[in-house]
Amino acid sequence: MKKNLLTILSVALLFACSPKEKEEVELLNDGNQIAEYALDLDSAIQYVNRYDSIAKASLKDTIPFKAFTVRAVDLLEALGLPENTKVKYTHARIYLGMDQNDHFRLFFTPVQGASIKNGEAGQDVILKGPHKHGLAEDAKLQLSNGSYVLDFTAPCPNTCPNGSPLNQ
Repeated sequence: MKKNLLTILSVALLFACSPKEKEEVELLNDGNQIAEYALDLDSAIQYVNRYDSIAKASLKDTIPFKAFTVRAVDLLEALGLPENTKVKYTHARIYLGMDQNDHFRLFFTPVQGASIKNGEAGQDVILKGPHKHGLAEDAKLQLSNGSYVLDFTAPCPNTCPNGSPLNQ
């Protein structure tokens, strides 16, 4: 699973390095650039909104968080890549969601113009292009084309390593 997560993050960083300047990044379909871990944007929005509603109802006196903004340099370090690796976006955002079966979902998108240090949120960059719709473990992956986010749905305990100090 650790290898799969590193592969997913590597693919996400490659998408974030696309030369397009538009808010939607369109990928060329040369047979090699098909996102493997994707969910169409409309479904992701539905799952993020469902999580937000449930979290607000459960945490009545607290504003629940719905996403994390992550620096690309931190992702590069986690992947073992040099921090001077050229990337188009200096940040990414990871959204929390919950599907209709009450399974937590995790969605990833590049962010343009963010600065954690300066408190600037930036704008999500919605990916657009060919992608396989469905979970990687699902034998019914279907090829789609359109707006999507990267879907990192592989939560613990099924995917956590034994012996990790973070998984005690």
